[in-house]
Parts: sequence; C-alpha cells; structure tokens
Amino acid sequence: MGWSNAGRYFALALSVTAAGGALASISARAADRIIEFRHPMPPGIRGIAETYLSKLGYFDAVSKSAAASAAFLSNDVYWAQADIDDSGYDEIFLSIRGDWCGTAGCDLVILERILHGLWRPLCQTESDKDRVVMLGKKDGAFHELILSARPGTKTVYLRWADNECFEYVPGH
Repeated sequence: MGWSNAGRYFALALSVTAAGGALASISARAADRIIEFRHPMPPGIRGIAETYLSKLGYFDAVSKSAAASAAFLSNDVYWAQADIDDSGYDEIFLSIRGDWCGTAGCDLVILERILHGLWRPLCQTESDKDRVVMLGKKDGAFHELILSARPGTKTVYLRWADNECFEYVPGH
C-alpha cells in the first residue's frame, strides 16, 4: 500500500507475527516516484504516440480508417513522462487501454528520446493501468520500475539488462 506526497512514495510494509498479531512499519523512500498516467494527450505527445504506435502495429489492429485511429488515440491511450535514465530528458510512457488490457494489466510502451524530435521504442510490456512506480535504485542505465503492486497480486518489477527490459517477480 502506498501514498503519494509531492511526487514521493511512502511504502507501508505489514508483516504478521507467528502469534497472529501484526507489526506495521512505515518507510519513506524519498528517491521513489509515482508515475501516474494522464488523459487526454497534449498535441505534441499525441503526435509522437501516433507515429510510434503506428510503427508498432497498434493501428493495424484498430482499423485503417483515420476516424478509428483518432478515436483509439483519444479514448484508449493514456500517457506519462519520467526521466528513467537520468539523461535530463523524460521518456514517454503510453498505457494502451481497451482491448489491450487483461489480467496482467494494460499494454505499456516506453519511448526514449534519441535526438531532438526522434524517439525509439525502449520497452513494450504490461503494467497496472493507473500508475508505475520508479524506484530510486538503478539497474544498469535505467531505474527499476514497479509495474504492478495491487493487493492480492504479486509485485512485478521492470528491470534492465543490456538496455533491454524484462519483468521480474521476486521468488519466481
């Protein structure tokens, strides 16, 4: 369970003792940050999303019509920004809702700025539809991300190796 406070993440850890009692400890991890998805997209982000989601084939699944593509961008794509590699430039997070959501979450595409006005897909995975948590610790060039930490589910982390992303579930 966590709370947002001025962009900071406070974790509540709960452990049950053998006698059935509970011990609660609150630890503030000031370097962690909650990345919340927003809607609608501003025009600049919308243009980037349209270009790269088209290249990744999302519009092929929607329709070839401009109206259907526009409706998809307006209704099913949420966005966020965060600098996950400490480059000084925010990466763009696109959460694709609608038919792209399942029990593991919704499709997530992270785009990395490589030059002024040029982006590349950095990672495609699934995440909680409302938010991602960026941890203060880095795994290689990128910060680790918590993709899903809902009650009753396993916590899923996004880690990095050789600039490639992969999901990690502790204990599996």
